[in-house]
Amino acid sequence: MKDVEQFEVTRKIGRHHVAFYRANLLGVDLGKMADRYLETGMDLRRAKTTLKWVQDTLLQVSLRHGKRRNAHLLKLRLAKPGETENTEQPPLNAFRENYDPDNFFSEKELVQAYIEAYPEAANTKRQKRQRLIDRQLAALKWIEPLIATEPVREDFVAAWFDETISRRLVLAKLPTIGHLIDRITGSGYRWWVGVPRLGEKGAARIVSWLRGYESSLGALPAQSLAPLRSMPASALNQTRLQSTGIVPLHNFVAPSDLDGRTGSNRHPGAPRIDATNDH
Repeated sequence: MKDVEQFEVTRKIGRHHVAFYRANLLGVDLGKMADRYLETGMDLRRAKTTLKWVQDTLLQVSLRHGKRRNAHLLKLRLAKPGETENTEQPPLNAFRENYDPDNFFSEKELVQAYIEAYPEAANTKRQKRQRLIDRQLAALKWIEPLIATEPVREDFVAAWFDETISRRLVLAKLPTIGHLIDRITGSGYRWWVGVPRLGEKGAARIVSWLRGYESSLGALPAQSLAPLRSMPASALNQTRLQSTGIVPLHNFVAPSDLDGRTGSNRHPGAPRIDATNDH
């Protein structure tokens, strides 16, 4: 029953969701933007569900703040595939400076050359659509600080991840973001072994998501980012914890009461070397 209650936690929207919806407004292919921003990867069914959820949340918040026009704009899908970026076109005067600095061409010839170089300048329908897209992006920028939050260790995984993924994490006794980070930190790259039906690729997406929020969650250790066999020896030495127990010599550190720092059998004069202990 406790596990079920955790899945009733309200989902939270983060910066990655806003970026996901921004890509949608720019006409990016659903699979590509899901693969880039979502922990579910290129699962189109889940991507569509997430897109609808983010959109509904955006519309609700816009209406709650009396921004009906923003709500209407954010609901539209205006950009066409291939028009994912706003193509910068210089003003005619700037084009003249580069193309005809000596004023050799007539105004008519200059305009014709400008249209040939930037055919979209003559496409009034595309220009109008682009202006609407710009207004959509402005509306999304306005609403982002109202809805986007940063994850913290105390958050349930169900508040951030897709239901299927969060349920698998809970079954592996990882109910919160903090439990998840501790597992990854303690187990390294293969932390996902033991999580039901979570493979290497799915685990890598979760790690990538966590790295996107290092500002609030902290950085993950290097050994959690790649298999040990692929890490250089210098990096491995930095990740190995020193211990006073039975460990390889390069990981051993003598206890402070046995390293000679406080020993009584000392020469009364100034030391001849810079060592502070016997280890």
